[in-house]
Amino acid sequence: MANDYSHARRLGLRAYRADVAAGRYPYPPALDDMLEGTGSQGTRSLGVMEIPLDCVAGTRTRGRQSALASNFMPLLEQGSEFATKWSALACAYAEQGFREPVVVYEYLQRFYVQEGNKRVSVALFYGAKSIAARVERVIPMASDEDAFCLYRAFEKFWQGCAVYGIVANDPESFAGIARAFGYVLGERWEDRDVLALKALLARFHAAWNKSKIAGDSLGEGDALAFYVRVLGRDRACALTMDQTEAAVLRLKPEFELNATGEVPAHLEEPPEVRGSISRAFSAPVSVREPLNVAFLFDDDPQVSSWDASHEEGRAGAQRQMTDQLQTRCWYECDSAVSYARAVDEAACWGAHVVVSLGASQLEYARRAAVEYPDVAFYIASLTGAATVRGFGTRGYEAKYLLGMVAGAMTASHEIGYVFDRGEGAISEMNAFALGAAAVDAHARICACSSADQLAAFARDRALDMACLSNFADPFNPRVGWGLVRVDAAGRFSQVAWPEWHWDRYYALLFRAVREDVLHGDHTEARGIEPALWWGMSSGVIDVGLDEDVPTGVQGLIAMARQALKGHQLEPFAGELVSLTGMVQPQGSGRLSAADIVGMQWVNSNIDCSNASGTAFDNHNGNHGGMASIDARLQGGAGR
Repeated sequence: MANDYSHARRLGLRAYRADVAAGRYPYPPALDDMLEGTGSQGTRSLGVMEIPLDCVAGTRTRGRQSALASNFMPLLEQGSEFATKWSALACAYAEQGFREPVVVYEYLQRFYVQEGNKRVSVALFYGAKSIAARVERVIPMASDEDAFCLYRAFEKFWQGCAVYGIVANDPESFAGIARAFGYVLGERWEDRDVLALKALLARFHAAWNKSKIAGDSLGEGDALAFYVRVLGRDRACALTMDQTEAAVLRLKPEFELNATGEVPAHLEEPPEVRGSISRAFSAPVSVREPLNVAFLFDDDPQVSSWDASHEEGRAGAQRQMTDQLQTRCWYECDSAVSYARAVDEAACWGAHVVVSLGASQLEYARRAAVEYPDVAFYIASLTGAATVRGFGTRGYEAKYLLGMVAGAMTASHEIGYVFDRGEGAISEMNAFALGAAAVDAHARICACSSADQLAAFARDRALDMACLSNFADPFNPRVGWGLVRVDAAGRFSQVAWPEWHWDRYYALLFRAVREDVLHGDHTEARGIEPALWWGMSSGVIDVGLDEDVPTGVQGLIAMARQALKGHQLEPFAGELVSLTGMVQPQGSGRLSAADIVGMQWVNSNIDCSNASGTAFDNHNGNHGGMASIDARLQGGAGR
């Protein structure tokens, strides 16, 4: 065992020199020194248990601290009393292991050794993952600091599931792990679930360390919570070590996105060169083989106007691309089970691409992307993910034109607007208000929560124009939608409407995907790909005008449409003023894509006081009136 001590000492000296060179403390830190300035609320005995050795951080007191490097490998010379005892313990460990538990103090999920420093050193040298220990918990002083809040979350988790080694930066991660296993935070776990989590944690820990995820804002415990949420408890626990490594590697872009806080970019025009749209494929489509695309609807097109518009787009793209494209549809994929079944069937069919039509399907798509790494996953939402590419439209451009029509046709300067909860709803409403103000400087927009509320309000206030839903109601097609004229009785007559040309969108997308695959770029290493965010310049959105719209207004809209297509006109450029103050001064360029997609302010000419039941707070006229507008609004643009 003398040779083992020499080897262990070399490891210790190497760590010592590295710490000194980097200006770090070269010995294990002492808990007493750490508590000197902060104190504690005492200790609590937790009994004897197995503790993970990678959570051993230091010693309880300084004592023989200088005998060990920070990695708990020995520093004292061969022939010293310490070396002799270390070698004797090494012999005992090799023959029968350690009979007596070490004594440690646990503080903020880290262990500090009171008795058994050499046993810990020997166990680490021989590659042990855990060691039996009698644990005393040091209760930290209460505070508002993040570390204490994080520890309280861990302590509550530990009360139900006594597992160490989940090192997180976000307190919610502990609740997330408990939730994934079917428990609320603090609820006592069944023994079988505790064992399942321990096994999962061991595999994930090894895979995580091997993947070398960048960034320090995402702790391993945070990543584990995300991992088990995406895969689901049963699947995550069933994976072998090799499968776990593959799953972590597949989710690496997701982890890095969270770790770095990076916001995915937005691709605002269809690319004219190959290689900038499609995601990686392991098996390229041959020249003679069509691109197989599976459409997974979260509802039925017969009852959902959103799904109906995409079904028309799918069929139109199929007609345009004829033998270059094959599509199949799966409906009502609105649960984890139904979505997984549809993806399995699509994969058996030979799908190269899976398109999900509901933002609520994002978690299901993430899980499927891990299961089927050779399939490209897209979702009709700009809140996509690193493994599921988002796509959508700049719907606000159409709303800007509708606002111009309303501003040109209103006589009262009072225009109604039914606030939609869909993705992009804030930017669309603001663009409408800006469009109206561009034509009528006195235009005021009255935001309402429903068409019925707006109709009732129109009788009490001189509303003569209003913008309703983006789509006709399939259950009640007689209800108005788009831009309408409002008469004194609150009745609507349509004058203009937004148009989404999903057939063109899908044809552009699938041709680009196909070209990329055919040219072999599927082997190219890619980073986090931008969401597709196309607008009027791509011909994927427009507005329609009723023939009764005055000729002058039609001409005005035609000019504005061309200016939008050529980017000479940008609704969110120049001076922008919200209900709470200046957003940007005159002369400023267009807001960034991220600022438009995640817009959280309301334009100064919008009255929010009647938008009860939406994402608005009640507005008393003295503040912005915006409450907790959910940055992750559900549904597609204008849904």
